[in-house]
Amino acid sequence: MDSTLWLPTAYEHIAKCTSTGREASKFLSLAQLLPAAVQLFVSLLVDPLAAMAGSLKWPACFLLLCSAIGNFVYSLTAPGGIDNVWAIVGARSLLGLASGSASLAMAYLTVSTAADKRIEAMSLFRTFGGVAMVLGPLLSIPLTRVHFDVGHGGFQVDGSNAPIFFAALTSLVIACLVAVLLKDKSRPVHNAFVPLIGFFSAKDGRWKIPCLILGLMLVSAYLSANVLFLLSELLAHRWQIGITLASGVQAIVFALSLLASIACGRLQQWILDRTQKGDTAASGSDTVEKSTTKDHQFTQAASQAAAAKVQAETLLTQGFQVISIIAVVLILLSLCFKTGSAATAVVFAIGCALAMMGYNIQAASLPSLFSQSFPADVRATLVPWYAATVAAGKLAAPPITETIGNSNGHGWAASQSVPLVLGLGAIAVLALASKRLVGVCITHSSK
Repeated sequence: MDSTLWLPTAYEHIAKCTSTGREASKFLSLAQLLPAAVQLFVSLLVDPLAAMAGSLKWPACFLLLCSAIGNFVYSLTAPGGIDNVWAIVGARSLLGLASGSASLAMAYLTVSTAADKRIEAMSLFRTFGGVAMVLGPLLSIPLTRVHFDVGHGGFQVDGSNAPIFFAALTSLVIACLVAVLLKDKSRPVHNAFVPLIGFFSAKDGRWKIPCLILGLMLVSAYLSANVLFLLSELLAHRWQIGITLASGVQAIVFALSLLASIACGRLQQWILDRTQKGDTAASGSDTVEKSTTKDHQFTQAASQAAAAKVQAETLLTQGFQVISIIAVVLILLSLCFKTGSAATAVVFAIGCALAMMGYNIQAASLPSLFSQSFPADVRATLVPWYAATVAAGKLAAPPITETIGNSNGHGWAASQSVPLVLGLGAIAVLALASKRLVGVCITHSSK
């Protein structure tokens, strides 16, 4: 919820401590870049270190407290408080550290759920993440109406920092709930990096499929980070939409992406039912003639069910690629018009909504597919790499958008469309590779 609660008001809040709009855009990009860099390293290291410490619960509590502190410092950064724009960047970097709690949450789900329940657990985790993304802009709408002075130094609690004060309180409450209610599932491991070395040095090349899945998520995260950056900046700067209305537009975008995440589970079950019906019809005539043992029949049925689940997830992944290509084309069309008319704003918002829908479809299907591609001894350690890949995509977006795009608040097509075209090309390359992913994963699951 932090990521969407701060974005509707981020540009206005940063502008309080800067002198020009271009400088505010630069620090907005930096406030997204550095947290993503911190999240990348934390996601890679937090789970092995937590395994060595023998706990998933208390590191998660510590990271949630970091989130509360980071949001509180961010909210105080304003004239009359901490009047320094670098304090905003530092607070956001602390929130990048706190984002490691998502990696620990995925690791906790991996070690505490059975294999047949893991897909459902991961889907629910992603669905609640989508709910939080929608709640962020929705909560910011009434909070943008808040306005009062604190003390005699001129510090004000207003629409740009009141939502972040609320986020700090929420993180503190969640940290307390985790400390009281969560049972620790982790066991001490003397060296959690040894299984990783064995996995990546295996001669059978089993690491290739997880790397391809990570590549798909990397591109997805890159596109979503570009969308979030452009959505926050262009609504406020190019179309000069008020902070309350901008929060409403972003809430609609995230609500549509949440519906896509929920529909993903329904689509997955529909594909699964169709696949299993086809397999049953094809093998029905052979069942009478074959005399196999019950154990063999049970094993064969389990393998077919696992293969069907993998096929459903990979088909949904390919659906993300189609939706994302359409979304990027719509966003590019809206950027091609130099006018700040309402029509281009509507096309832009539709493109952003489709892009986030595609992102949520992939985010709902890939985590379980990723976890199934590992042996059991490294699964809990490598699953957080998924979150690290998301962080890497977020890390790549701001510098590419600012350096190549040369964002100036006017949205000229020749500058801001280049980062999106790069993402479009990456989707096309990985779409060709993912055709092989379907067959390989089904073969792997049926063994």
